[in-house]
Amino acid sequence: MKKKKLIFCSILFSILSVFGNFNIIFANYANSNIELGDITIKYENVDEKYITYDTRPQKFYKYYYTDKSGDRWPAYCLKLGLEGADIEEYNVDVNKELDDKKIANIVFNGYPYQDCVEYNLYTNDEKQFATQFAVWAYTEGLNLNLIKPIKSDYQRVVDAIKKIYERGMSGNIPSNTIKFKPVDEEFKIDDIDNRYYSKRFIPELNVEMITDYRPQSTDYDIKMTDKYNRDLGKYSREDMIKILVPRDKITQDMNITFNILANIKQNAVLFGDSNNAKKQNVAIALRPDRQDILNLNLNINYHPTNLKIVKKDKENNEIAIPNTKFRILDKTKEKTLGEYVTDENGEIFIDVKKEFNMLYDDEIVVQEIESNKEYYLDKENNEYIVNIVSDQDNVLNVENEKIKGKIKIYKTSKEYNKLSKLDKGSPLEGTQFNIFDENGNIVDSVITNKEGIAITKELLKGKYYIKETKSTNYYVLSSNIYEVEIKEHNKEVEVNITNDNVEYTEELPNTGM
Repeated sequence: MKKKKLIFCSILFSILSVFGNFNIIFANYANSNIELGDITIKYENVDEKYITYDTRPQKFYKYYYTDKSGDRWPAYCLKLGLEGADIEEYNVDVNKELDDKKIANIVFNGYPYQDCVEYNLYTNDEKQFATQFAVWAYTEGLNLNLIKPIKSDYQRVVDAIKKIYERGMSGNIPSNTIKFKPVDEEFKIDDIDNRYYSKRFIPELNVEMITDYRPQSTDYDIKMTDKYNRDLGKYSREDMIKILVPRDKITQDMNITFNILANIKQNAVLFGDSNNAKKQNVAIALRPDRQDILNLNLNINYHPTNLKIVKKDKENNEIAIPNTKFRILDKTKEKTLGEYVTDENGEIFIDVKKEFNMLYDDEIVVQEIESNKEYYLDKENNEYIVNIVSDQDNVLNVENEKIKGKIKIYKTSKEYNKLSKLDKGSPLEGTQFNIFDENGNIVDSVITNKEGIAITKELLKGKYYIKETKSTNYYVLSSNIYEVEIKEHNKEVEVNITNDNVEYTEELPNTGM
C-alpha cells in the first residue's frame, strides 16, 4: 500500500493597504472527505434496470468507495469493457484531479454534487445510474436517441441522463473563489464607531458555490460587519462588508490572524488510476460540501498619535529654544500626565497614544513651567489647550521672548559748583556715556537730559559696563567704569553717578573747562 497523506490546505488571505482585489481560492479538493493515495473501489449489486440502449437492457454497475468518515460515495467507470469492482475489489491511486474536464463537468452536474431534484429522480441509485450513463455517453460516443426507458415510469431517468450529459458538454465547472474588492485604500478610524479601525470591501463570489461564511472569534475581538456595523452572524449576500479591528489592540505594526468559517460547495472530481491496463480507471466523486477555516492575515500598521511641542524665539523663528520644561495635564487639570524638556532643536515628541493611553480625540493642557535661562516665562500666559486628533501629528508652537531690560543712569553734581551755580545733587545735562557688553563691544551710547537722566535701548539679559565719554561743563570727566546686570524682563536697572567739579581758579573762564 502506498502511504496516504491527509489533504490539507492552509488558505491565507492578507488584508493590506494596497490597491487590487483580494482572492480566497480554495484548493479544489482541500479539506475534502478523502485521503490521497490508495482507495479501495467496491461494488454493490443492484438488480433494478432502468433503461435499454439500442434495445439492450443496461446493468447498473454501482461502484463506490468508503471515505475516512465511513460514508459511501460514487466511483464512476471511465471505459466500458474493462474489469471492474464487480469482479473483485481493487485499489486505485488517487493523487490529482481528473484531466478530462468534460467528464468532470458531467459528474459535477450529476450525483452527488447536485441534488437532482430538478431531474425528477427519486433515489440516489437513480441519480448515480443517470450520472454514470451520461459519462459513458461521452467516453463511448453513445447515441442519446437510442436510450429508452424499460418502463414508462423510468422516462425521467432517460431525461436525466440527457440533461446531465448536455450540461456537462456545454458548461464549465463554476469556481468556488471569493473576491473582496477593497473600497478603501487602507484601514482608518471607523466613521461610525471610533473604537475601531475599519476597511470596507465589496464581496464578489458565486453564491451557488460559497453558500455562506461567517467570522469566528479571535484573540483581538475583530469583527466582520455589514456597512452599518451590524454583526454578520452569517453571510447573506451583503453588497458591502467591513472588517473592524479594535484600536486599543494595535500597539505596533501587527499581523493578526482572523478566522472565517466558510461553507463551500465542492467542485473537484478526482482521478483514480488503476495502474492496470485491464482494470477500470474511475472518476472519484467527493462529498459535495465542506467547511473550511480561512486564516485571514491582517497586516495592520500602527499609527501613532503624536504631540510635537516646538519652542522658538518670538522675534526670530529660526532660533530654537532648548531646555524649556513643560507639564502636560488632562483636560480637567486634575491629573499630571508627564513633564518634558525641549531638546537641542527646541522640540518635544510624545506619542500620546502609547504614553497616555489616549486612543481617541481629546483635549490636554500644556503648561510651560520652566523657561530657558535666557528667556522670559510669562506665568500669566503659560497655559495652552491642545485638541488632540487621533492618529495624526498634533503640533503646538510656543514662542518666548528673550529677557530684556534697560539701564537708567542718574547723573548729579557731587557738590555745589561755583561756576555752574548748581547745588549738590543737581541733575547734570549733556553727560555722554558708552555702554559695553562683556566682550567689550559698544552696544549703546546715551546722553543725559535736563533731568540728568539717560536711558538705554532694550538690552539682552547679562552684564554691562558704563563709561563716561564726555562730561557736563564745569565738571571733571570721570574715569570710573560702572558694572550693572540685567536679570529681569522689562525692568530698568538704575545707576546713580556723581561728578566732581573742575578745580576753581580766578583765571578759569566762565565758559568751560
